[in-house]
Amino acid sequence: MMEAASPPSPIEQAEALERQGDLPGAEAAYRRLLAQAPGDAAAWAGLGKVLDQMFQRGEALRAYGRALESDPGNESLLRQMPPPSTDPEGLTENQLHALLPGFSLPFRLNAKARRFLDVDAAPNLSSVFQGDNLITFQKSVGFMADPAFVRAVRRNSTCLDEDTRIWRVHTLVWAGRNALNLPGDFVELGVLRGFMSGCVFDCLDFAGLPRRFFLYDTFEGLAEFDPADHSENFYNSLQAGYSQEGIYEHVRDRFAPYPNVIIVKGAVPGSLAQAAPERVSFMHVDLNSSKAEVAALEFFWERLVPGAHIVLDDYGWSAFREQKRAHDAFFATKKLAVLELPTGQGVVVKPPR
Repeated sequence: MMEAASPPSPIEQAEALERQGDLPGAEAAYRRLLAQAPGDAAAWAGLGKVLDQMFQRGEALRAYGRALESDPGNESLLRQMPPPSTDPEGLTENQLHALLPGFSLPFRLNAKARRFLDVDAAPNLSSVFQGDNLITFQKSVGFMADPAFVRAVRRNSTCLDEDTRIWRVHTLVWAGRNALNLPGDFVELGVLRGFMSGCVFDCLDFAGLPRRFFLYDTFEGLAEFDPADHSENFYNSLQAGYSQEGIYEHVRDRFAPYPNVIIVKGAVPGSLAQAAPERVSFMHVDLNSSKAEVAALEFFWERLVPGAHIVLDDYGWSAFREQKRAHDAFFATKKLAVLELPTGQGVVVKPPR
């Protein structure tokens, strides 16, 4: 006789609510569990993850801090905590270091700048940006004060990893705004969940524009393993994030109300035969594959109008050196050089004929 399945534990119930997208329900479930077991490190970490997704950054950091206090030596617990992107209020220096093994230095500098510097006496140091492996001091960071930009990021971000990429989003919005002065459609090659394209779409009020936005992706991960681009371990780590279930449906539903968004599912360059604009003024390239990206550049080059803006997402990242080499070789044939940005992006503007 088969035994009846055990009912889910309280933490399993909370995790199930999070997977279903019921973040308020998941938060309430974690808080009920913590009221009964205030030293449950996994529950504190789960609560922090949920609060991150609800943009309650300060509360999320405090929850992560409680998780560390409850179980400071649990490496598995540390790995599931995403690197926070806000001020580390309430956390000790040791907790910050433990939370951010790969991002420790920039985050601690940010913490010290805000905790130990007198920003009234040194106002130029009061603007500190930290995120996406980038830290800046004495910059205006004006896009952070743009309400429309902030709303677009908050609307489209589905996780903290996306939320920290706002400077890259700012680059894309700048390129998109300039491209509106030109004839032609917009193209994004490599969409994932549509965070970047969604932010551009919202910031430019693209729904009301007489042009189209073409989104190309397999929506099932990288097309193939190329040892020239990545190690097998790094390729597998990328695949784990890019091949999650429901990505295509998320993007499809996100843009369903807008007939001027064309979603093309399939591997580039083959999928370009399904649908492609004749004139392009903006192109964002993020395929994580040197061969696919060069093939796409070759396909679109004559379709890119003079003055078109091209943004290469992976150009300046050390883990994507082969893509940089391939991009440099391609643009050298056009007698052009790529501008490398501290965000890791590369930018090219197609010159007049």
